[in-house]
Amino acid sequence: MVGHGWSALDATMAVARNYQCGRADDPRRGAAEPAFMQLPVCAFAMVTGSQFDNSESDDTELMGTAGIQWQPFAGLRLGAAVHIARPDLKDIVYTGEIDLWSRSVSAFVSYSQGRTGLQASALAVAGKSELDLRRTYVVGLTPETASAEADGASLGYLVNLGWGIALPAEGTTLTPYAEFGSMRGRINGYGELGVQYPAVYDDVEDSSHRSKLGAELRYDQPDFGAWLSAVWVHEFSPRDADVRGLVLVQQSPFAYSGIVRNEDWAEISIGARTAPVAGVTFVGSATAGLGTQAAPDVSVRIGANIQLQ
Repeated sequence: MVGHGWSALDATMAVARNYQCGRADDPRRGAAEPAFMQLPVCAFAMVTGSQFDNSESDDTELMGTAGIQWQPFAGLRLGAAVHIARPDLKDIVYTGEIDLWSRSVSAFVSYSQGRTGLQASALAVAGKSELDLRRTYVVGLTPETASAEADGASLGYLVNLGWGIALPAEGTTLTPYAEFGSMRGRINGYGELGVQYPAVYDDVEDSSHRSKLGAELRYDQPDFGAWLSAVWVHEFSPRDADVRGLVLVQQSPFAYSGIVRNEDWAEISIGARTAPVAGVTFVGSATAGLGTQAAPDVSVRIGANIQLQ
């Protein structure tokens, strides 16, 4: 569950960092408008596609994000979003498959002094999921597939602090930054159906902390921008997501270790934005995870930001 919470947080951070929402002193605004009408409001939408490929699973995820953001004064933005994810999960070790629908809501506050100086963002996300699970095993010489339904929830936050440094080339900055986040998830207990030896599973609780250190090279002009970032990521968890339950026919308890989170990896990202007409910005980016079992090997995001007023 925590993996899909991280996906929602990463999508929200992409908005906080790359989906700007005009300026309070935008010359296109009418001087006769009330003060509150002169505050920029923007709507945004994004689609994220991710591919996970490691020794334990072969997963893909498609996530849609939509929301609104508001700039009460120059440099400060507040936003909220909804996320709907449809992962396709295949467990290679336990020959299982999971169909999952995940729905999340997130909120963020982002502050920037401009291209240089302090860059700060804080995010929070809460989500719920429904899972259809299938597990195949062999009884004698006959394969059987158990099915089950379950639900779960996740809750997390993310904080990012950076400092923009102007480079000699016009419109170019280098921003070293640090990031820390935490995610908790829970799958409620469920029972299997359709096999000779069905199992009942206890609740599964999971948690994860991630820290990042990185730098972003950015080129910005009013109608075009591009960026390249390199990040070191460390993930750890206070405990493993152990799976426990009972085989009903034999009244036999079982337990096995779940995901162990204690690893380091690198992420390389590249992206660009363009504003072909006033008030409309298109944004695209791609991220590669190098040496990771926990994060996507590749993620691609495409989105748009529209200034409503």
